Amino acid sequence: MKKRPLAPSLFAFLLAVLAAPPALAATASVLFSRATYWPDDTLRTATIYRVRPTTGVVVPLTPQVDNIYYLGGSWSPNGTTIVFEKLKRATSDRSQLFTVDRSGGSVNRITSGVGLKQYATWGPGARIAYVAMIGDQSCLSTVRGDGTANRTLWCTSHDMDPPQWSADGKSLFVQVDWFGSGLEPPFYSRAYRVNANTGTRTLLTAQTLDEARYFTFSPDGTEGIYYDLTDSITPMMRVDFATDTMTSLGDGYRPRYSKDGTRIAFSREDLGSAPDYPLYSSLYVMNADGTGLTEVTHEHVDGVEYQAADWSDSGTRVLANRNGSLRIIDVATGTQTILPNGAAGQGSWYQP
Repeated sequence: MKKRPLAPSLFAFLLAVLAAPPALAATASVLFSRATYWPDDTLRTATIYRVRPTTGVVVPLTPQVDNIYYLGGSWSPNGTTIVFEKLKRATSDRSQLFTVDRSGGSVNRITSGVGLKQYATWGPGARIAYVAMIGDQSCLSTVRGDGTANRTLWCTSHDMDPPQWSADGKSLFVQVDWFGSGLEPPFYSRAYRVNANTGTRTLLTAQTLDEARYFTFSPDGTEGIYYDLTDSITPMMRVDFATDTMTSLGDGYRPRYSKDGTRIAFSREDLGSAPDYPLYSSLYVMNADGTGLTEVTHEHVDGVEYQAADWSDSGTRVLANRNGSLRIIDVATGTQTILPNGAAGQGSWYQP
């Protein structure tokens, strides 16, 4: 089954989280993480930091402790608090969610009980959505930022991807998947809109694929994209929920919708020309319907890889990971603002 990997790649399992002092509550900030590894390439530490793009000053928000991992963060709507997952290697079958003020300092535990609490994402209001992994069950759940009103909306025996809130906070979009049987088992995917109050589900699409894929929803929940995490071998496939039709968007991986859903940033692996034939991954953008394809970065150097993490609210810049460092890139000019080393994820960029 497709599970969250605990692998050497920073970006594969770490989403960034960030905070800033209360006096700077209206200041744009970027969330990011850093990891260290033991000699056998297993994870040693995962630590959360913040940075203001205008200054580049890095502030640690969590301690760096061997075999304790601070993972996957999300901003509160007003940017004053973040929620994150704390996982201990010694008890890797369970984790809890905590919140911390954007100024750092003491943390507040907001979940309890057995199982893993993954993929915490703050909605437009006071509630946080997350996936509780208990035994062979994946449960879509919500909790308020103060730890009250913790409830389960829906459980399934299949793998569940990170949930996404609707703009009005009334619904959650989530995809579940599983493998069939046989020597070459099919991969089944179901995308749902879930009522955030009642747990009532509406099926948006049901697809059977030849191989495992990840999925991302458009911000308005009217479409989505199947994609791979690390290569361009399989084309990205766009699904229109109104017609339940799939359309190829061409080669690429790790797509990210702009905040208004009109554009997509993604990576594409390319092979350069003789004599060296460098292999690299550039950052591209295109319209959500696949038109207007544009290469944003032109650093055709062997081993260089750009991966989109988040968009600016204006849709003019992309926060990207580049080989362990962070960049803010103007999609029209390709101009880059270089940020500190680390890894960022979707929702990392707080913009008041």
